[in-house]
Formats: sequence, C-alpha cells, structure tokens
Amino acid sequence: MSRRTQQPVQRKSEDEMQRELLDAATQRAAVNSYKMKLELDKENLEEALAFASKMLNEMRTSKLTPGYYYKLYIVISDHLRYLEYYFTEQHRKGISLSYMYERVQWVGQIVPRLYLLITVGSAYIKSRTVSSVKILDDMVHMCKGEQHPTRGLFLRQYLLSLTKDKLPDVNSEYGLEVDKSIAFVLKNFHDTVNLYCRLKDDWSGRDKERFQLRTLIGMNINSLSNLDCVNVERYAAEILPKLIETITKYNDIMAQDYLMQCIISAFPDEYHLATIEILIKSFDVLNKQVAIPQILIMLMDRLSQYAKKNNNGKQENMGELLNHLATYLERIGFNTLPLKDFLEVSNSLLNLHLHHHSEDVEFTKKTLDTVLARLTDVELDQKQSGILEDLLCFTIVDQYVENLGAPLQMESFSALLEKLDYDLRYEIATHIIRRLLSIEYKIDSVELVTALTDVLSPLLVDQKDNSGPSPTLKHLSDATYLKSFYEEQNLVACMLQLFDHPNTDILCKMYLTVRKTLGKGGEFRIAYTLVPLTNCFLKLASRIDMLSEEEVANQQLKMTAEGTFKFTGQILHILSEKKNSQSFQLYLSAATIADHCNVGEWAYNFLSKAFLLYEQASSQDQLSLLQIIIGTLGQIRNLTADNYLTLTTSANKFARTQLLPASKGRALADLSTIYYPLQASPSEYQNAEKAVECLKMAVAAAKSCEDQTEKQHVFIHILTSMIYQAKHNNTSLEAKMANSLFNMIVKELSAKENDASQQDSSTLFGDDDDEDDEAFMNVIATTKPVVNNKEKATYLLEPASMFEATRAYMARLKAEKESNDFFSALTV
Repeated sequence: MSRRTQQPVQRKSEDEMQRELLDAATQRAAVNSYKMKLELDKENLEEALAFASKMLNEMRTSKLTPGYYYKLYIVISDHLRYLEYYFTEQHRKGISLSYMYERVQWVGQIVPRLYLLITVGSAYIKSRTVSSVKILDDMVHMCKGEQHPTRGLFLRQYLLSLTKDKLPDVNSEYGLEVDKSIAFVLKNFHDTVNLYCRLKDDWSGRDKERFQLRTLIGMNINSLSNLDCVNVERYAAEILPKLIETITKYNDIMAQDYLMQCIISAFPDEYHLATIEILIKSFDVLNKQVAIPQILIMLMDRLSQYAKKNNNGKQENMGELLNHLATYLERIGFNTLPLKDFLEVSNSLLNLHLHHHSEDVEFTKKTLDTVLARLTDVELDQKQSGILEDLLCFTIVDQYVENLGAPLQMESFSALLEKLDYDLRYEIATHIIRRLLSIEYKIDSVELVTALTDVLSPLLVDQKDNSGPSPTLKHLSDATYLKSFYEEQNLVACMLQLFDHPNTDILCKMYLTVRKTLGKGGEFRIAYTLVPLTNCFLKLASRIDMLSEEEVANQQLKMTAEGTFKFTGQILHILSEKKNSQSFQLYLSAATIADHCNVGEWAYNFLSKAFLLYEQASSQDQLSLLQIIIGTLGQIRNLTADNYLTLTTSANKFARTQLLPASKGRALADLSTIYYPLQASPSEYQNAEKAVECLKMAVAAAKSCEDQTEKQHVFIHILTSMIYQAKHNNTSLEAKMANSLFNMIVKELSAKENDASQQDSSTLFGDDDDEDDEAFMNVIATTKPVVNNKEKATYLLEPASMFEATRAYMARLKAEKESNDFFSALTV
C-alpha cells in the first residue's frame, strides 16, 4: 500500500489577506447600505440609523493597514452621501434637524456615532438654522473621542471634507466669524498631525503606505489657503506661526518634510516674501534628517517664477529674501551639502538672483567659480550632470539677453562644460547657438569669438569622447545622422552672420580667429562653415572699399581689401583641394567683388583658379559652368587688356572644345557676348569682329548636329544672339548672315512635319517698348534646354513655336529701326 504524500500548506501572503478582509468589509457595508436606503425611502429613520451604524461598524476595524483602510473609507463615504442628502431633504420638508443631530448621538459605538454626527451636522449647518460656529466647534471636540491613529485620522479627514465649504468667511452665508473658522481648521490640523505621527508606531515598517496617506494632513493647509479672510497680515501673525509650531512639535521626518512643502505650494508667493524670515528660521528647528535643501529649492523656484511673471525683481522684499537666503546658506555650511543638493541649490539660487538682478555678471561668476571649486577631481553621475546642464544652459544662457557674451567668456563656464559628457556638451552648444540667433546677439569682440569657439567646439571639431558617429564617409548614408549634421552646421553658418564691429580691422581679426577652428572641422564640416566664412570676407572687402580716406585715417585702419582677398584665396584653396562643389562659384563671386573693388590682380587670380576647376569638371557639367564663366566675364571692368584677352582666349578654347556639336554651338553663341557689346567696359575689351567670328563658328558647329530638333533649337539660339548683337549696333555683323541662318531654319522646319500647337507670339511680348529687352531675354531663355545630357535635351517650347516668337520680335525691330542697315535688309 503506497503512502500518500502530504501537500505542504500554502500560506497566504499578507497582501492577499488584506484584500480578503477589505472585500468582506465592503460587501457587508454594501448590504447594510442597501437596507439603510430602503428604510429611508420608507421614512423609517430608526431602522435606517441602525443599518447605517452596522455599515459604519466596518470602520472600527483595526485589522486593515492604512492603505487598505483608505480604500474602505472611500467606499463608506460614497454610501454616506445618500444619508446626507436625506437629511438635507428633511429640512426642506420642514422637519427640524436639531432632533436628528441629537438622535445620532445615542448610537452606542463611537466610530459610527461620530461619522453620523458629522453627516447630519453638515446638513444642519447647510440649513442655516443654527450657528455654524457652534456645530463646527462641537464636532471638532467630539472627534477627540476617537484616538486610534488610523480611525481617528480618517474621521478627521471626513470632518474636513464635509465642512470645508461651510466655514464662516468674508461674504459667506454661514457667518462672518472668521477667527472661529481659522481656529477650527488649525485645531483639526493639530489633531490630524498628531494621529499621523502615531501611525509610525502602530505600523512600523510601513513607511510606503504612510507616505501615500500624507495628503490627509495637507488638506487642512489647503483649506486655510482657500479662505478669503486669510490675508498677508493674518497669515504672518497668526496662521504661519501656529502651523510651524504644530509641525515642529512632532519630530516626524515624513510629516515635517511634506507639510513644509504644502505651506510653500498652498499659499501665495506674496505671503512667502512677507514671511521669509519666519520660514527660514523654522528650518533650524526641523528634524536634521528633513530634506531642507529640497524645501529651500522649492521655495526659490516658486519665487523665481513669481518674479519672472510679475516682473518685480526690483521689489524690496525680493532683496531681503536674497539676504536671508545667503545668511542661512552660510550658517548651514552650503559647500558641505551633498553634491546633488549643492548643485540644485546653486542652480535655484542663481536663477532667483538673476530674476532680481538682471544679468548680474559678478554673481554669476561667483556662483560658477564656487561650483567649479566643489567639482574639482569629481566625476558626475547622470543626475548631477543633468543639474549642471540646467545651470549652464537654461539658468544662465536663457536669462541673459543684452550681455550674453559675458558668462560665455568666463573660464569657469568652459571648465564646467568639460565636466559633462559629449552628448550634454553638444546639447548645450546647440542651445547656445540657437539662443544667439533667436535674440540676434551681436558678436563684437575677438575675446568673445575665442570663447565661442571653445564652448561650441562639439559643433565645430571632432571630440575625443564623441559617443555618436563622427562625420566620415561611411556615415553619409545614415539619414538620421545627416539630418542632425546638416542642421548643426547650418546653425554655425548662420552664427557667422552675427559677427559685426564698426572697426574693420577688429572684424577681420574675428573672422581669422574663427577660421582657425573651422579649418580643423574636417572636410565634411568645412563645406558648410568655410563657404559662409568666405562670403563674410568678401562682404568685408566691399565694406573696406567703401571707406573714405578720412575714415581710414581716423580709425587708423590697416586692413585693406587686398588683405581680405588674400585670406579669401587661402580658404578657397582649401575648399578646392577638398573638391567642394561650391568652390567654382565662390571663385567667380570673389573675382566679381575684387573687380568691383578695383583689385584687378586678385580678380584675375580668382578667375584663373575658376578656369582650372572648369577643366577638372566632367564634360556633362562643363557647358553650364562655361555659361557661368561667360556671365562673369561680361561683368568684369578692371582687368588689364592683356589679362582680359588671356581669359577670353581660354574661354574661347573651352567653347570650341565642347564634345557635342549642340553644346559647342550654344557655347560659341554665348561667347560672342564677352567680345561685344560690353557696356561700361574699357574700349580695349571690345572686339566686334571676334563676336561675329564666334557666331560663324557656332553656325558651323550646329550644322553637325544629328538630331534635327536639337539642331533647330541651336539655330534659333544663334539667331537670337545675332539679333542681340545687331540691336546693340555691331557693325561687323551683316544682315545676309542672319538671313542665311533664318532661311536655314525655315527650311528645316518646312522639311519636318510639326503637329505641335503653335503658341501665339503675343503671349511672349508685350506692347510696351520698354519691355523689349526683357522680352528678348525670355526668348533666349526658351532656346536653352531644361535638361541637357548626352542622350537627349528637353526644351520649354517646340522649335516652331520658338521660331514664330523670334520672327515676330524680328519683325517688330525691323519696323522700328528702318534706318538701320542691318534691320532694313533683314528678311522676316
């Protein structure tokens, strides 16, 4: 016979036992509540009170922990609302509540008796047939009969919840005895705190549940703050001293910590300003384990927001507050506080001080120096680093406007930044640069630029502790990284536009200072930072060129436009070596500005470098680059004739060596404009015969086009160039050349069937003669391809439409310029 093994008995956890006790109590309460309501509906008050007493007997239990007792209290309170409503309705029916108030006092057990007394007492006060002060005083004294910590605490909470809207107050319907109202709440507060502190002895080891119940003792403070009769004088003379007396009487850490926070959060900021001395003195009599720094931080943060909102930094009370705080911190040994508390107090104190003394550089420096001294040889954890970030980023940077550069130049500021990891330094640097841009802060000294290159280094150069990807080629496929990288470098580029100084020598030094750092940023950063810096140097050159001799003499300026072009050339050399796509355009821009400043040597130098970059470009890009070169040469005015001839010869060579016939024809046609006409240019630049020669070579190149449509487009483009030359009186151009090309276009179009709809030429030209030049340029624009590659060119208009528009314009010119030999012989 096998022996049956005995299963071990599983004991229920304490939490499961508590839930079972709570469920049983709430079920019994629900049954008795239901019976109570039935009897009330029958107007049987005696039986109803009997069932109500049975329901409230559940509140007599001592088996539930405070947390589960609170849940039972919520259930019972909901059931009692129906009873309170019944008593209120009885008064409306003309039945006196005096009897009911006395009747409930006959209940045998004290806990049900007091809950019923408070319930009927609330309705009795609401009836306004009795002095509310008398009933309030009676109920608060009757509650002394229950001294069990848990039961007594919730009983007094029930008393406060039912009477808080029935207290005598200014303009109250329940009387004007405001002193009695304050005394009632303070008495209830005293008893509540007493019972709450006794919970620690009855339920040792249940600090978590006790912590959750702390709101029960704070409700009295909230009730006091909601009374209209409580003004600053009454608060300072009567209420605050009694609150502090009660709080300090019971040496309970949790109660003192929470109640001090309640006082600070419940009463208006003006009250704290008026009683700051009393508040700070109270810190000395609190338990030594109370988190006084956190209470102090809460107070300072509230008053900082108050000062910011009301703009009352100049108030005398605020100055007194700062003096009291400084004295107290010195007395408690501020520097000996735990590091986290030290950093938080420093942050809040500086924040409050800056709201009172706007942009106080001296105090800011003192605070930063003190913090730096404390952090010597200290490694910060995550929370401490976050506090230091708030101090540097938000408390300082966000509160400075007119003098933001001052804290950024402090050695302690940059030294504290080094205490943080890369991610936080990056966030602070980004925040600083956004702040500079948002307030359009003027960066006006070499010292400030030096400081900025230091604090903004996470955005400017690679960092040794960079936890994220560095800008290398393998990261260019990371879309998330690229977006962040582009954004930060664009911020740096925008910041360069904030550099300004009335003295051009100092401004140049500022640019040179930042250039040293930007040049170390790596090839992917300099594409975004050196390009705008180049433009800054070019703007500086134009500004120097506009200075009068008197201004130069008065300011003793040494930097010349030639000097800025030297630095510009150095930067462009770096960009071109890094194969930067913008270096070609920058060389041409620099050449234009150098020519405008009458520095022909640098203009020629920049153009020569642009020509070298052109030769290194792909054949697909060369046509568009050549057109930009031609446009730039057309604006040049101050080169020597030999230099200009050298450049135009090179451009001519570029045009003639185009691989595709269509590109070659179009380039040569455009090239004619750098020989003639050249308005406001030296006469030695003009070469009408060379312009005609370019047009002839253009026609010859166009004839070699295999694609007929493209050939027609190029022919029309050349024809418009001829008309442009003729309109500007190029006497070397004969009408028979234009007529020959015109006839070739007609022949080409006639040979090809064209089903495309014809566009009315009037849509391209207006009737106003002053708009002729602009209209003609529109025609030329339509002859250029929108997309041009080795396979196919796409144009805005079909050849027939373009030709009709061109012919219409030619006809108009012929009619207007009958005396001109060219136009009179023109065939249209």
